[in-house]
Amino acid sequence: MASTENKDANATAKPGTWRSITNFESSPTLSPGFTVKTDLNLKLLLSKRVQKPLDFGLCKPAIWGDFAIVGTDVADSKHNYLICFNWETMVKDAREDPTTSYLRIPENVTGLHWIAEDVVLASLGHGNVRLYSVSSDRKTLELAGIFDRIHDNSIREVAMCPTNGNQFASGGSDKKLRVTDLTVGTEPVDSVSLNGVVGSIRWPALNQGFCPSSTMDSGVFLLFDVRQGLKKSALDINLHKQELWAHERYTDHHLLLGFGNGEIYHLDLRKPTEILHAFNDPYVEGVGNIEYNSASSSFTVSGLSDFTVWKQQAKTDVARVWSHSVSGADIFNKPTISMTATYINPTDILTASSTGHVGVFLQDFGM
Repeated sequence: MASTENKDANATAKPGTWRSITNFESSPTLSPGFTVKTDLNLKLLLSKRVQKPLDFGLCKPAIWGDFAIVGTDVADSKHNYLICFNWETMVKDAREDPTTSYLRIPENVTGLHWIAEDVVLASLGHGNVRLYSVSSDRKTLELAGIFDRIHDNSIREVAMCPTNGNQFASGGSDKKLRVTDLTVGTEPVDSVSLNGVVGSIRWPALNQGFCPSSTMDSGVFLLFDVRQGLKKSALDINLHKQELWAHERYTDHHLLLGFGNGEIYHLDLRKPTEILHAFNDPYVEGVGNIEYNSASSSFTVSGLSDFTVWKQQAKTDVARVWSHSVSGADIFNKPTISMTATYINPTDILTASSTGHVGVFLQDFGM
């Protein structure tokens, strides 16, 4: 069980080693499942610490080594927190509180990114961005920087530039995509107004790290080249399908798109009018996030009801459902639960949910 900082999980991989997927097999009977899984009610533990009842969901975790940070994500809540915890403690002793520190903050958190070993960037619900310093023992969280009015409304997602740790792309409900440099201030390096709400953003090390991409809820995918500016997209694909909530680029040319009905499209950007594959995740009712890990040739799908891990087979490059968290019956009994999943390392997964739970799921890919 490796312990690595997950933000660089794909940054060091050579693009030539990222193979395209040839097909998708979603039969639950083919799923080996997790070897270890543990779940913890972080909401209940924090309620005990602050001595008041709290009700919150959690954003996608950000991981550095053995520690992770999550933020409470309930719009217009008066009780917003950042929580740092040790996920290794959860695995070793599920009875022990893994929380190392927490900090009350003014807004709900929509996204978190480690930009250094001791600094976390948080995107917030009212269009603002904050930097928070984290002590080396993870026992102290403090405000370190304020960047107000990055957007005019809620930020849906932030993606860090793979070649410049001070820059990030962001978008959200104000229908704007912009690139910000933390060394410059709140004025954008570049920005563009779009025709719809920005649902997801990616900025992978692919294409030499020059190309952020975004989706709009209305069903449009946009690819940009920062060398040419954001005013005109390098590629514009209209899928003519609503609730396009997530996307992931896993090679220079290949793209996964996730929709609110649980459907996933697979595209080759060199043939933008052709859908290579269209399939439904067997457990996730609405796809809110897709994350590919090149080191293990696998990807997670998370959103309404559950999350899944899909493993790309070495010989055939067919992607198969490998594991998921809840039973099929529970999915339909609890359709309003939302989950996010991210890689701890090439094989293991950390999740957070709208119920205030976090989970660690270990699995064996035979690597």
